[in-house]
Amino acid sequence: MKNIAKIIAAGSVLFALAACSHVAKYTTEDFVAVSGTSYTVSESTATFNVAVCAYPVNGQSNTTVTFDVKNGSAIAGEDFTFTPANGVLTFAGEETQNITITIIGQPGVFTGDKNFVIELKDASNNYSLNHYTQTRVTIKDEDHPLTDLFGNYDLVGISFYPDDGYYNVVVPMTIKAYDGDVTRIWMDGFVAFNRQDWWGGYFVDSSLYGIVSDDHTTITIPVPQATPTKASAFGLDEYFTMYKWDSAAENFISTEDKIVFTLDEESGAYVTTDPYGFSTPSEVGGGMFYYDMNMFSDQSPTYFIKQK
Repeated sequence: MKNIAKIIAAGSVLFALAACSHVAKYTTEDFVAVSGTSYTVSESTATFNVAVCAYPVNGQSNTTVTFDVKNGSAIAGEDFTFTPANGVLTFAGEETQNITITIIGQPGVFTGDKNFVIELKDASNNYSLNHYTQTRVTIKDEDHPLTDLFGNYDLVGISFYPDDGYYNVVVPMTIKAYDGDVTRIWMDGFVAFNRQDWWGGYFVDSSLYGIVSDDHTTITIPVPQATPTKASAFGLDEYFTMYKWDSAAENFISTEDKIVFTLDEESGAYVTTDPYGFSTPSEVGGGMFYYDMNMFSDQSPTYFIKQK
């Protein structure tokens, strides 16, 4: 029976903490706790509240709680302010008191995401701090140094199919942010297999990442580079991989290399003369796996340009 009571009590505490909207009815001690262990807000957020809850066993709350705000990459007074500034919350019958955070944003300036920690330190009248006492606040930066590159593009090149020869290919592609690295971009749809009218949609779009130069004039795609798309339609449980193409040898280059797209300032297009293609690791040694996955830029430069 005691074990069952403990389980009921624990469950009630967790529910109360999640809701933070009513006093827990099955606690074995008076305690206070933060309502969540983490918060994430954008830098354009004006203010938000971090709720601190009091849970008395019987009757109404009666305690004074002190808290600390610990700087991380976010600094109090520079990136945010908080109230009450003295770090004291007083409960006199209330279930909830709030620590109000005001964000000091820097629009137009890339600083990266920043964070800080709020920690409950002490509570009067024998209230316990044995539960959730700490929460981490992350301020998401809304600026990005590669914002000018984000958007929808047309990837244009000449592909090859053994029965039809060379033909023009236009692939819709989206460039977006690469989480955790502001020098990289994701190029969604770069690998768009079999977009021919007569066999469209047989494969799904896939992605590659590129590394952007400081002046945004070059985008370098390291190769070989695997994509999230598998060649399961061909009975292979392997990922497609982008390789550089050796036109003279008519084969892929499996050693480390790169495909470099360079900005043409007059047209606004990123252009490469490096031929490349897509295959699977087990097929590289035996030559082209599927011809129409190759962009033959030795016939004409391959480029991508932002859609208007």
